[in-house]
Amino acid sequence: MIHTLAVAFALLTAHAQPVPGIKITQAWTLASPEYITSRPVYMTIENTGPADELVSASSPFAEHARLQLTHINKLGITNFEPVKSIPLPAHQKTALEPGKLHILLMDITTPFQQGMEVPVRLVFKNAPAQNIRVLIGSPTDTTYPGRTR
Repeated sequence: MIHTLAVAFALLTAHAQPVPGIKITQAWTLASPEYITSRPVYMTIENTGPADELVSASSPFAEHARLQLTHINKLGITNFEPVKSIPLPAHQKTALEPGKLHILLMDITTPFQQGMEVPVRLVFKNAPAQNIRVLIGSPTDTTYPGRTR
């Protein structure tokens, strides 16, 4: 029993350790009914070290994840363009926010319910990978960072 608790504590504290040079804050997405199979994930990534790149993301709650950019073309039509990586300039914050860069979780395996936290793994070109928790909010709540509704 004590061994099990020690292992659980080690896993929890290992998750809580920040990655050197990379700090993730305000990670969020919105609740989804069963018929919605993808959700964008937003956050702020602060890079306190040398330039780096976010190269991929994954979650056990989604079959696939993609880095993408929202782009409005000349006709005013919104398109979503996959990107190979998201640049993280040295000593700057990069916002993944609605209408811009974000992570798209696709083929969601469990509907996202308000109050849930979804684990997401972020992989960087240089910095070690980081496991984060993404807070699931209500589609009608405007208090999430970047929400303007």
